[in-house]
Amino acid sequence: MTKGVKLFTLAVGLAAGQSCTVHQAEAPPLGGPSEFAQSVTMTATPDTLKLGSSATARGESSTVVIDVRGPDGSPQAGRAVRLDVTIGGLVSDCGTLAQHDLFTSSDGRVTTVITAPGSPLPQPECSNFSPGGSVTLMARVTGSNYQTAVFHSASIRMIPSSVITTPGVPVVNFTVFPNPASVLTVVAFTDAGSTAGPGRTITSYRWDFSDGATKTGPAVTHDFIAPGNYMATLTVTDDIGQQTSKSAVVTITP
Repeated sequence: MTKGVKLFTLAVGLAAGQSCTVHQAEAPPLGGPSEFAQSVTMTATPDTLKLGSSATARGESSTVVIDVRGPDGSPQAGRAVRLDVTIGGLVSDCGTLAQHDLFTSSDGRVTTVITAPGSPLPQPECSNFSPGGSVTLMARVTGSNYQTAVFHSASIRMIPSSVITTPGVPVVNFTVFPNPASVLTVVAFTDAGSTAGPGRTITSYRWDFSDGATKTGPAVTHDFIAPGNYMATLTVTDDIGQQTSKSAVVTITP
């Protein structure tokens, strides 16, 4: 039957009162994991490391913990995570990561270690780094499109071994959920066990957001009116005035 005859037959059938049912085509299943349905947090403790005292002596180490959660807050096991050290946005080996490619365990977490290099700094790995500055750890949950992947970061300051640090300064840790989030979604920022030094207590929590907002308290909420990457910084102060800050990138989608 030709196309014209088919159309004529359909028209005659409708005119005769016959019903015509149009079945809705099913959308194809989504392919691959989506970071928009999960929350990722990353901490590095401590976040200040001393360089090694010589070129052959490694410096101090920091424990890096990455936590991956689903939209309902449940841990995401078996997720592949890629971790790199960057300076000024460029991948660098200025600092030794125990592992670059990791997989989350049953609790949704992966743990590794970064160790500061010796001094003088190795070249060319640390050619863009000055002692006293920071390197940035960049984590990406793999398995999604690299071009649209969301990166999560934590900064580590590396100082000369001769610098004297004040003992007992606070250690900051917090969570962000959901992250990524869409425009005007209420995002929860919650202190996650920040601690003061022995015999001291944390007396204040201040949150600074790169869109200009400032809030106080151990747990706050905030929404963002435009898509983009924003910085959220928690500063804690102990009872003798010592302060420590930690930042996280919050990705807001349209």
